[in-house]
Amino acid sequence: MSSRDTVFVDREEELRILKRHWDEGSFKLVIVYGRRRVGKTRLLREFCSRNGVECVFYVSVPQPEEVSRDELIEAISKSLGIKVAGRDVVEVIEGLSCALKGMGRRVTLVLDEFQYMAMNSPGLVGRLQRSIDEVLSKDRSLMLILCGSAVSFMETELLGYKSPLYGRRSVSMKLKPLNPVEVAGFYPGWSFKEVLEAYGVLGGTPACHRFFDPREDLRSNILKNVLTQGSYLLDEAFNLLRQEVREPRTYFTILSGIAVGVLSPAKLAVMAGVDSRSMGKYVSLLEDLDIVRRVTPLGRRKPVQVRFADNYFRFWFSFVKPYQGLIEAGLSEDVLKIIEGRWSQYMGSVLEDAVMDIVPELRRAGVIKVLPVKYGRWWRKGEEIDLVIVGEGEAQFIEVKWGSLSTKDVRRTLDDLRVKAMKTGIKFRRSHYTLIVREVKGEASLEKDESAYDLNGLGKLLNVGTA
Repeated sequence: MSSRDTVFVDREEELRILKRHWDEGSFKLVIVYGRRRVGKTRLLREFCSRNGVECVFYVSVPQPEEVSRDELIEAISKSLGIKVAGRDVVEVIEGLSCALKGMGRRVTLVLDEFQYMAMNSPGLVGRLQRSIDEVLSKDRSLMLILCGSAVSFMETELLGYKSPLYGRRSVSMKLKPLNPVEVAGFYPGWSFKEVLEAYGVLGGTPACHRFFDPREDLRSNILKNVLTQGSYLLDEAFNLLRQEVREPRTYFTILSGIAVGVLSPAKLAVMAGVDSRSMGKYVSLLEDLDIVRRVTPLGRRKPVQVRFADNYFRFWFSFVKPYQGLIEAGLSEDVLKIIEGRWSQYMGSVLEDAVMDIVPELRRAGVIKVLPVKYGRWWRKGEEIDLVIVGEGEAQFIEVKWGSLSTKDVRRTLDDLRVKAMKTGIKFRRSHYTLIVREVKGEASLEKDESAYDLNGLGKLLNVGTA
């Protein structure tokens, strides 16, 4: 295992939640889910390791239940030295709980990729519910964690109102991709700008960042780990979609459309050759996987846009899929030149979304002056504001640009922002106007209700790249 594989970044809140429930000392049913590679198993192993918790990890695959039962018995024996038996998986869990109670021990049992175990045995969830009610909840020996990457299954079959387990869980958490401030943990010594660029290529999936070497620059990392035949990141987007969806070609067309700027669901439906009335199900699945997000103008329900939520997919569909032939022909350097030529435009969209994703961090850092009760993009009739924050009796309008601006450019951009803000119809007793850009050349003259930040200054406020 490389040193990059052992890096654990952020997830402190999730670790605190798990520890709090463990420390309560009673039976706990915990449900952890999220798309593949987002770091679920790594989080649970870190929780057990950091807190000295005895644990059993069992990873299920599609196979008959009796095979899963026997493998679970073996995993318990190897991990704990405890011999248990049972006619099915539920009886094995009960046997473990009983044995632990007799020994005065307490253990965490993780059933990873639980959706396969449940699919292998249609009655398993119902039997588990009865066991929790009648057996497991009556002693304090076990924390049972059901972990899965089939998001819709976990939300419907385990968390849904009609699920037999409804109301039994102690806590559930959907593990989301990391935001750019959190991603900085993978890149000690990198500036905030450099972290944002890595985030622009890989998004917030921890498993992707372990392939980038912080000792090398971004260009070398992209060339070695994304644009090289046989590299994991060259085809991970393709592989993940094939695992998660039934009609890969349709989803590929939709995501390719978004990559070239087609954001309307109706237009995407035409491109993909599907009925516009069925477009919602495709977008919903991609939302469940945190690949895209639906966006509407702040304060209105329409029009709807579909935008990338995951930058690895944004990058892959912008620069890898369209140039696969060149990459396969060994012309990766030429593809890299294409990327460099379009980099500023590409990173403009990345930065806009990144700012949206770190609103709480920006509020704590003092960049956002308004309590973010509601916030989002605003657009109408060709006018757009990247981020509008609506608080208690005041608002903040934020323009985001990936560029190097002179003091005159800053003044002009803020003046334009004021004009656009008047068109929103959002009127409060107090408004703030903010510019976030890659670089500001010189000291801009600002009014009392204005602020301007470049990435160097923003990084210092966010404690990124300051070491």
